[in-house]
Formats: sequence, structure tokens, C-alpha cells
Amino acid sequence: MKENKTKSIVIRMTEEEKDKLVKRANSVGKSVSSYIREVSLQGNLTTKTDIQTVYELKKIGANINQLVKYVIMLPVDENIRKSLTRMNEYLSDIDRIKQNLL
Repeated sequence: MKENKTKSIVIRMTEEEKDKLVKRANSVGKSVSSYIREVSLQGNLTTKTDIQTVYELKKIGANINQLVKYVIMLPVDENIRKSLTRMNEYLSDIDRIKQNLL
């Protein structure tokens, strides 16, 4: 049975804080009230976006491992340069994802 929510708490925040809160709630598909309840009572929410990010980071890590193994076996300098360039691209992807999480 669903319990009626009859109690309220008033908080004050700046317009910028409110906008940020609304965006966060929308990004996880929650109302602001529901988002605040869950975060304050349960801690941080694990969203589908977080799970997808972890999955992508694991894929990038696996690709980097494969490239390192490949580079170790390469005798030609040009091939090593190409592989290192690809590894730098993966590392840039990781930095981008990290910045989006913070």
C-alpha cells in the first residue's frame, strides 16, 4: 500500500542551485521531490547513466590492454606510433567521461 506523503520541508537555495537540482532530477527521470527523498535518505543514486559509463570504461580498458599487447609485439616504429595515438585517444575518452561524472 502506498503511503501518503503529507509532511514537507522547506529549503532555500539560489536560482543556480535550483536549476542544477532540477537538471539532476530530470537526468535520472525523477521528480525533484522524489530525487531529494532518495538522495537524502539513501545516499547517492545509481543511475542507468552511471552503469553505462562503467561499462564503457571497462570496454576502453580492455581496448587499451589489447593495444599494449599489440605494441609489445610490433617491430616497426610507424606501427607503434599509430597504436600509441589510438591509446591516447582512448585515454582522452576516459578523461572526458571522468569530467562528465564530476
